[in-house]
Amino acid sequence: MYCVDRELSAYPRYRVVGDASKGEHHLQISDVRLEDDAVFECQVSPEPGSTRVLRSNATLIVLLPPTSIEMEWSGEGEGVVEVEEKKVVQVICKARDAKPPAEIQWFKNGRRLSPTPGKFFFKLSSINPSG
Repeated sequence: MYCVDRELSAYPRYRVVGDASKGEHHLQISDVRLEDDAVFECQVSPEPGSTRVLRSNATLIVLLPPTSIEMEWSGEGEGVVEVEEKKVVQVICKARDAKPPAEIQWFKNGRRLSPTPGKFFFKLSSINPSG
C-alpha cells in the first residue's frame, strides 16, 4: 500500500493525503480560514499523454460566528429608552461579521416575538410610569 502525504509548498495548510493505490488523493486543509472559502477543483487525465481532462468541483463555504452584537435605538440613551405613548420607536440589533448572516431573534420579557431576522418596528401603546 502506497500512501500519499505531500504538502503543497505554496499553501502550507494544504496537503494531499490518501492511498494512491486506491486512487485516493484527498486535499486536506488544516486551520480552515475565511480565505479558504472557494471553489476547489480536481482534475485527472483519463490516459497518459491525453489532452482531455476530467474535472469535478466542490464549493467550500467557511462559516463564521458573529464577533459582536449590539442594539441601537432611534431615540436617545442606552439600554433604557423612554418613548411617548403612541409614538414609534425603531430598535435595531446588529450581529457583526457572521457568515452566513446571523439569524436574529427578538424577545420581550423572555418570550420570543418573531422568528423573522432583521429589523423590527415596535409601536408602543403605553409606557410604565416611574416610581
